[in-house]
Amino acid sequence: MDITSLLGSFLGDSSLEAIGNVTNTDTSDVTNVLKSALPKLLEGASKQAASKTNKEGFEEALATHAKDRISSVASFLKKVDLEDGAKIVKHLIGGTSATATKEISKESGVSAKNVTSILSAIAPLFMSLLGKEEKNSKATDATELLTSLMGNVNMTKVLKSVLGGSSSTGSTLSKAASLIGGLMKKK
Repeated sequence: MDITSLLGSFLGDSSLEAIGNVTNTDTSDVTNVLKSALPKLLEGASKQAASKTNKEGFEEALATHAKDRISSVASFLKKVDLEDGAKIVKHLIGGTSATATKEISKESGVSAKNVTSILSAIAPLFMSLLGKEEKNSKATDATELLTSLMGNVNMTKVLKSVLGGSSSTGSTLSKAASLIGGLMKKK
């Protein structure tokens, strides 16, 4: 799996529709939220994996979520635990989750309530996909996994190919690419 595959898991038409159904939001709102949120979740996962105090707990969470059954995103989301998702978001984004939610709301044009709902729905899927990839990869830990997923790719190009680039998303894509690229180099 590479970063394009991971992001693509969230952004296929059926996935967007399933997320919209679970959260009672329009698929265009889901798309706009994911454009802003996925880089933040990746950043949070990278920080958790690299943190001496959080790494062990993060590894355990990945192992637990790796056991989740995902025959399809739609079937997974029908059973998603939104409370667990909210906890995952808080762990990944940390004490800044309210700030991040407001930021995502502003960038996406979607209400903070719907942003929170969408994040809570996708967070368990995000952790499950990362956990499965770590289990199946040759990575020795989550830090190595995230580094290998990201590699030396041009994040702006990847995000544009997966999310669809437009002039209105250029700034967000550039910021996300810089942020994720910087995190991977700090390892």
